[in-house]
Amino acid sequence: MPWLADVEHTFCVSSEQCGANLLFAPHTHPTLQIMFSLEGVLTASTTSSEWRAPPHSMVWIPPHRQHGLAVARPCRVFCIHLPTDGQEEPDDCSVSPVPPLVIELVAYLARPDRSVDLARQACLKEVIREELRCVDPSACRMQLPLDRRAARVARAILAEPSNPRTLHEWANEVGACERTLSRVFERQTGLTFKKWQQRSRLLRAGELLRQGTPVTEVALMVGYESVSAFISIFRKEYGVTPGTFVTAPRRGSAEGRLVASP
Repeated sequence: MPWLADVEHTFCVSSEQCGANLLFAPHTHPTLQIMFSLEGVLTASTTSSEWRAPPHSMVWIPPHRQHGLAVARPCRVFCIHLPTDGQEEPDDCSVSPVPPLVIELVAYLARPDRSVDLARQACLKEVIREELRCVDPSACRMQLPLDRRAARVARAILAEPSNPRTLHEWANEVGACERTLSRVFERQTGLTFKKWQQRSRLLRAGELLRQGTPVTEVALMVGYESVSAFISIFRKEYGVTPGTFVTAPRRGSAEGRLVASP
């Protein structure tokens, strides 16, 4: 499969339309790899954890880090392979928002009808690099906890974001102390349980909005009784209202030529 082909130490981008429930076996790359989708959720798994990137978010994978990839729903996946060229490399995987300019440039470079000469490609590469330097890797972190009990809770919340159970109730469900479960979530995901639950709800909300589900219905489906509260929290997290999120132009929808693998 071309997505699993090795990649030389060169800058390249790609896009590929992926089907539902698609799994890529663990593999490595010699370059820093960044993947994102404008429509679906990507889950990168390593030997130590899992990282979920909601729509308009990107997952960073350090060079030579073994990882697998899961795509739950049909969506177009964009991929950047970026040599570090001796610069500091990330210590671990992370998830962050995709800068709008990066979306535009990657979509442009990945189109099969574009022929970009090396000089221009080098220029665009530096623009992408500069944009990525300004990104906060923890801005929309959605790491799954390693602890068996906490992971059970996390997966249940992802499967049913509207579940109203409190941390105390979840602790009783999995046979853990509430305080212990709280500490595990914060230590292993970098987020408090409440913040992790909120982001899981917004992650699902983004998917539903992109599928054309009305905002009011989305709010109820992900556990918000108040639509205005949902809109406020969504805007605070993503920087736009749910309505703007839906109507924002989705670049890169044209068929792309695969030149690199995730």
